[in-house]
Amino acid sequence: PPPYRHFLSFIAVLTSCASFLSASEITWQPTFDLTSANQINTDGTFVAALNAVSDGNSQTVTVGGEDILFSADDIAPANTGTSNYFTGSGGDTGNSELNTVLNSHSYGGGGWSFQLTGLTGGTEYQIQLIGAGDTRGCCSARNQRAGDGESPENVSGDFSRSGVGSVIGTFTAASSTQTISLLDGINNGQDPGISAYILRSTAAPTPRAPTDIALSNSDLAPNSASGTLIGTLLTSDPNSSDTHTYTFVDTGSFPDNNLFTIANGDELRAGTTLGGFGATYSIRLRTTDNDNLTYDETFPLNVEAAMAPTALSFPPPTLFSWELRWAQTLPTLSPKIPTALIPIPINWSQVLEIWTMVYSRSQGAL
Repeated sequence: PPPYRHFLSFIAVLTSCASFLSASEITWQPTFDLTSANQINTDGTFVAALNAVSDGNSQTVTVGGEDILFSADDIAPANTGTSNYFTGSGGDTGNSELNTVLNSHSYGGGGWSFQLTGLTGGTEYQIQLIGAGDTRGCCSARNQRAGDGESPENVSGDFSRSGVGSVIGTFTAASSTQTISLLDGINNGQDPGISAYILRSTAAPTPRAPTDIALSNSDLAPNSASGTLIGTLLTSDPNSSDTHTYTFVDTGSFPDNNLFTIANGDELRAGTTLGGFGATYSIRLRTTDNDNLTYDETFPLNVEAAMAPTALSFPPPTLFSWELRWAQTLPTLSPKIPTALIPIPINWSQVLEIWTMVYSRSQGAL
């Protein structure tokens, strides 16, 4: 075969490798000290988080209700240490899991780099680097910077070990990989390193339809007047930032829709005076999100049923004044009426019997 064919194959391999390891320009934000878990940025969609640790222990840190799993990985195998580098001399973020993450780090003299992989070309990403947490006297004053592997390289400002320093960078992936460089700081730069990083996609999330509608109440009071608040509506949606509007649907099959109305965006209210005890209704509602995706749900509504009283009670005193006088007078009408026959409180059937007896013995004088 012609000798140049081997040369072309070699060039193709080099081109393929260059494409696989290509780097995009990263825009680095100003550096800052990360003193609490709340300074971990949660913009966009979580992709991955890494804890530079040599003991294989991953950590989950909760930030604003989101559980972030920092997977264990010794990024720089020859220079990854796990101890109490951060907490040993008093470092504390107020979050025990984050403290554990900061107690280990990967580092390298003179600078080093690692690759983000599995990216989607053309997608926007954000990476937050957390510097090598270290409060020891030997090392706490050391600084590092971050770069992107470009030529010329885009480099962040210094971020410290003791701070713990952190920096956020944004980029649009050119391919499935991205180079991240750790460089000596301008001031006291030595053994640059990181304890962790968090990678997030900042592209708009894929639109997804709502999955549920919740109504806070479905029990109605008898004869509820027009305008009475029945309950409030809430939509479950995978796109948590979406807002929702509510409408009645399929009124031909659900004529009770006409008896209700939606007010103030999310309040279900009576649209007319509703029925009394035992009345039932069935309505069908639709929620529509920002992307015009919908979800429908049927709701049964019930007026509470009437209940017969089970007991009759009076507050003390049980005897009214005329009852008391009556009970006290009966024994004087005839010495033959046993006091035991006079009930206190009054049993009306017994009173009638006693009254009949007394009237008979008094020969109608009462």
